Amino acid sequence: FALYPKVPLITEEGKRVKRIHQIQDKGQTLEKAMRDSEVAVSIRGIEIG
Repeated sequence: FALYPKVPLITEEGKRVKRIHQIQDKGQTLEKAMRDSEVAVSIRGIEIG
């Protein structure tokens, strides 16, 4: 499995909520993140922290 930018996030019920804006690893923008990798993900409209 992989995670890609611009892919919509969905709830368990299948409702679309937001889209992944960007994926980064150590400050470098990634085209995709593979399963079990630890990356930073930005999602517009959501603040955490």
